[in-house]
Amino acid sequence: MRWSTSFWMSVAHTAVTIAIMAICVASSASGAPPWDVRADGEISLKRNSNLQLVDDNAFGSKDDELTEVHGSLSARGHLAGWRVDSQVSGLGNLHHTHSGENWYFARSRLGLQRGLGAGTAEISNETRSYALPDRNEFDFLRNVLQLSYRHSLAEDRWQLRGGYANIHTRYPNRSVFNYTVHGTLLEIRRRWGYDLTGFAQVDIQRYVGSATPSELVASPRDGQRYGLRLGGDGLFAGRHSLSIIYTFQSDEADLGVKRIGDPDNPESTQDIEAEFDLDKHKVAIHYGVPLSKRWLFSNYTEWIKKNFDNEIDVADPFRGRRDTLLLSTLHLRYKLNSTWSVKLRYLYRSNDANIARSDYTAHLISIGLHWQR
Repeated sequence: MRWSTSFWMSVAHTAVTIAIMAICVASSASGAPPWDVRADGEISLKRNSNLQLVDDNAFGSKDDELTEVHGSLSARGHLAGWRVDSQVSGLGNLHHTHSGENWYFARSRLGLQRGLGAGTAEISNETRSYALPDRNEFDFLRNVLQLSYRHSLAEDRWQLRGGYANIHTRYPNRSVFNYTVHGTLLEIRRRWGYDLTGFAQVDIQRYVGSATPSELVASPRDGQRYGLRLGGDGLFAGRHSLSIIYTFQSDEADLGVKRIGDPDNPESTQDIEAEFDLDKHKVAIHYGVPLSKRWLFSNYTEWIKKNFDNEIDVADPFRGRRDTLLLSTLHLRYKLNSTWSVKLRYLYRSNDANIARSDYTAHLISIGLHWQR
């Protein structure tokens, strides 16, 4: 099995993040509040119908049995006047039938907050990577840096936030797909008591890629995105949590492809960061409720409508394509004790496209053992 450059880069970045977490925890002053350090791990057995493989014969129904391994480590605390929030996580899917299609996803995040004037300065850096050994054309490493300032009004009932975002996406095995994004955002948030919050956010992004008139199979030469997010979350009847977010994105791109690769984590979303020259509507709903002291139930549902541009002078398979995607996952968790629990999951995902060969329906069921402390 040949591991890609992005895999080793993500391993290195994860190791650095863990080292920073350890240094922060060890360097906290004596007498200061202790750091909140948490770890969890899970191993699951899964069956996936209509598995979408990435080889040249990916279309058609293929079932598979898989083993999923997941782990995360987080640390939160204060250091030198900053509030530090850090996390690393990794996810691996090992296919028993199609052994060549194993894939791995890693994420590391470091967030800093500090009071500044009447508000709060925020810095966050997140790195995500996807690796598919032996079939690594679309392996990527994505780094997202965000600088923002948050200001509270009316006894903290209103909050205004403005910021700058920088996104670097690199494909070690196909550098022509590399691209960089610069953007600004403005958010307003309203809180009603402790149980209900609503927000609205607008952002403008501009990106630069590698395409040229002689090389069209590359990231778009340049383009811009305009985004709007509306949403809210709340706690009802003391136990029912609900979050609803609507997102609209309008993207205008120059020369280049309209999509690069797959979702960052294909079992948590069907949204794709590296898509260009389209209008997109997305609704995401998350609901959770404890059924008893031991049983917990949650559901995540995501609906996405995409309309790609229909430029006749671009030779691209996504030209004029329309997708309607649905993903819904049900989680049922039973706590054996404070450390161990059993998790059951059912996931449904589908696509209704105007290109018949892009239609699919998939069902995934899994049972796993979860550990946390």
